[in-house]
Amino acid sequence: MNKLLWGAAGLLIMVNCVVLGHSFYNRLETQAPITFSERELNLPGNYGFEKENSGVSLSIQWSTHPGSASDDIYYYRRELQLSAEHYATFGFSDVCDHQRVTIDEQGFALLEFNGNAHQQRIEQLRTQLSQLEQSSAHAEKIKDAKDELRQLEKERSRLYIIDAAASRATLEAALAKQKATTGNQFLILPAVISDVYRQCDNKQKDPNTVYIDDLLVDRIYVPREYHALFSDKNKNHHFQATIAFGKMDEPWLESLELCEKECKAQ
Repeated sequence: MNKLLWGAAGLLIMVNCVVLGHSFYNRLETQAPITFSERELNLPGNYGFEKENSGVSLSIQWSTHPGSASDDIYYYRRELQLSAEHYATFGFSDVCDHQRVTIDEQGFALLEFNGNAHQQRIEQLRTQLSQLEQSSAHAEKIKDAKDELRQLEKERSRLYIIDAAASRATLEAALAKQKATTGNQFLILPAVISDVYRQCDNKQKDPNTVYIDDLLVDRIYVPREYHALFSDKNKNHHFQATIAFGKMDEPWLESLELCEKECKAQ
């Protein structure tokens, strides 16, 4: 019996050492911390209904770079047009596909927070709204466009994937050349990326286009010390959270502040 107890205790100590060592290694190098709000970080949709799970986590909300103006006024996008150079870093083929087979690859995504991509999307939507009003479009369509613009300016995430490549080094080189404007912040995170299906009966409209399936950072766990801030599950929480991403691209919460209405430093 004593041997079993000592063995169990030894296993527990070993597991804890591995976990702590992993965490220590991850935090040896960090990307610059970035402060998001509830616009970029959402509580899970079933929050408060999983009674057996006392954990709290935040999920990252994002869209892809809007690119050129399109008829699609809505925010949520997953397609991204790359340069020929960055598209070539993947093992995708530009040949049309009769079988409609998609290939997924693990690569990296370059994200921009509250910068040019967000402003460009707002300007595109304003232009589309103006065109709808001038063309005497159906009142319901104009109303939808106005509501989408309001959400984009006040509620939607300001985090956009603006580039992707198979290697981090490729994106780091591209980022070094990019002229950052005041307030722009960038992240490079691992992602699952697939080729866009190419029809064989039509010429490809947007070459070098990929589909961002998901970021490989899907949850940011909230330490127990902050759980009380989210105790009211029926309330729309306004907060700002400073997130750091480590050497292994794993995030952790450095600080979290709840605001009565809208946080000032957003």
